[in-house]
Amino acid sequence: MARHAKQQATADPPPEAPEPEFQPKTALGRRLWELRKKIVASGEPLLDWEDLEREIAERRGGVSEHDL
Repeated sequence: MARHAKQQATADPPPEAPEPEFQPKTALGRRLWELRKKIVASGEPLLDWEDLEREIAERRGGVSEHDL
């Protein structure tokens, strides 16, 4: 019996099932998730944190949090 357990431990793990799509729990989360999906579908790249800060600064007339 111990030999059988050892064989299972060394066997390759089964292939992983694809993760289910994220399910937001709040109305705001659902709205933001739908917006994200539209942006991804359009081919527009998502902003990373640095790009997001730059976008906010541009909308504020070039002023960022670091300038305050």
